[in-house]
Amino acid sequence: MDIPRTRSRKAGAEPVEPARLLPPALLARFVAESRCVHLFVLGHEGTILAVNAAVEAASGAPAAALEGRPVTRLLAASSRAPLLARIAAAILDERAEPLLLSFVDAAGEGYTLSCRLHAWGGSIYLLGEPVMDRERAVRDALLHLHAETARVVRERTRSAAELAAELHDLERSHWHIRKQREHLLVCAACHRVSEPESRWEQLTTFLRRNGLPMTHGYCPGCEDEAFARLDALYPEAKAAG
Repeated sequence: MDIPRTRSRKAGAEPVEPARLLPPALLARFVAESRCVHLFVLGHEGTILAVNAAVEAASGAPAAALEGRPVTRLLAASSRAPLLARIAAAILDERAEPLLLSFVDAAGEGYTLSCRLHAWGGSIYLLGEPVMDRERAVRDALLHLHAETARVVRERTRSAAELAAELHDLERSHWHIRKQREHLLVCAACHRVSEPESRWEQLTTFLRRNGLPMTHGYCPGCEDEAFARLDALYPEAKAAG
């Protein structure tokens, strides 16, 4: 497809506005479908005649529900008078200074548009584009940074707690490794044991306190002695057996 070439501008000639180089149908479709550029078509008393997709999305209402309503209902109180004053003064030239208007969206949040007004075809066209609120942007960035910092602190705190718990479990489950490096004091008479700077206690109590599960039984020699004592106490049971 051949692309038509624009003629170069002669020196000293009036500059050609970019909008004049674009097909009107393309511009109209772009504005109608845009989610960024807000378009209001108003009557001279400020009544909404039509809106584009961006206005529908911000207001949370379809165009049919907005048509016939005063545009001031979508504005913050501080922006109603300036808009009506400009309409009343017929300052509707697109070359006039942009008018900053504060709107309220469907969630009740405010947003600001840099707006231009133009009278054409018996209607007033109000075109607006979002203005970045620097203070709000900084506040949002700080809130995001605070939330991210809090998340990192929580993760590190949880990791430290988990590491401490694992270390505690490791020390309890491997207490014998630690004990091998120490001398356990055992009484030569009663065989109770004592750790350094600790009270004397039964060996079974010491083992239980250090987390070693225990059960009871007889070694072969003690088993023979136990049965010999039982036979001596109950000879009739041995005879019957």
